[in-house]
Amino acid sequence: SDQALVVKNSRTMDFENWTFATAGQGASITEPVQRTETGLDRHDNISTFLASPGTLADGTWFDGSGPLVINEVLANVSDDVNCDGTADSGQDEFVEIVNFGSNPVDLSGMTVHDATALRHTFAPGTLLGPNEGFVLWGGGNPQCSVPSNGYEELASTGGLGMNNGGDTASLRMPDGTTVIDALVYAASTTDVSVNRSPELDAAGAVVNHTTLSAASYSPFTLANGGTFGGGGDADTDADTDSDTDADTDADSDADTDFTDRDGDGFAAVTDCDDTRADVSPDAAEQCGPDDLDCNGVVGDDQLDCGEPSDPEPTDGPTIGPPGQVGCGCTTGTPAPVGPAVLLVLAVLRRRSSLPRRFAPR
Repeated sequence: SDQALVVKNSRTMDFENWTFATAGQGASITEPVQRTETGLDRHDNISTFLASPGTLADGTWFDGSGPLVINEVLANVSDDVNCDGTADSGQDEFVEIVNFGSNPVDLSGMTVHDATALRHTFAPGTLLGPNEGFVLWGGGNPQCSVPSNGYEELASTGGLGMNNGGDTASLRMPDGTTVIDALVYAASTTDVSVNRSPELDAAGAVVNHTTLSAASYSPFTLANGGTFGGGGDADTDADTDSDTDADTDADSDADTDFTDRDGDGFAAVTDCDDTRADVSPDAAEQCGPDDLDCNGVVGDDQLDCGEPSDPEPTDGPTIGPPGQVGCGCTTGTPAPVGPAVLLVLAVLRRRSSLPRRFAPR
């Protein structure tokens, strides 16, 4: 009582024979012929499921595929991968499931199997949002850092049972038979997971993790440490700033530890704060007391990067840690020196050539 259902449909529907599920049964209503707007019926009248959030009534995806993929599996393990302080060949196994779609997916009742048995059933109310990953551990007491778009759980049956010599990890609908995705792998390498390639592609090949990254496994992230939503190095571009961290995309270096301050495409710990027009944009920097602003004039300190180790008062604002000596020009096209700069240099050099006068003691 005191409840109403408003149905908006572009076609005329006959509600005369519409039946309701028994109170508490939990059946939803849906179209008897999916995606046709021909009417509405109780879900359990046209399917073995009471409801099918995120899919058609028979469990298939709306577009014929689906946004869930088993992206990574670690089976042959001797490391303490789950960070609980104990290395265990069963407990440190994991299966990584990712939602690469644009909408949340209800995992309630879905199951994970190996080639021979049920290994896990997702609890009611388990939702996996867009670009989120779910790591299913074999067991233990996982203590690894989990990112904001990650979730973890222990296998509900007490283990994953992934065989070192080859196995199949499959994600299935609540009926236990309809396969959403399956990752099949052959003999595995110790402490090296198997991964989709391309990542997040259910049709991708299955390769060793070390073919995609120097790391051996990467629960909760892409193989190169990037996030599932592309916030990390989703396009697998090179580490252009030589800081050992993968850069975020092919267009710019957004690493947070080193900054390409002058926009010349090269960033390192010695990169100077030389964002001025007089600095050659294609010059690569190094620490040194030479042509610090790369303008072709040695000792032109009034335009050079300021550094605390240089006592000349004409330096600019102090930058960098104590003892750092500005940026030296190793390559690149020298920027032109303006007439005013040349005049100042001429005056300074003339003064330095005059006899020094000392005040009487």
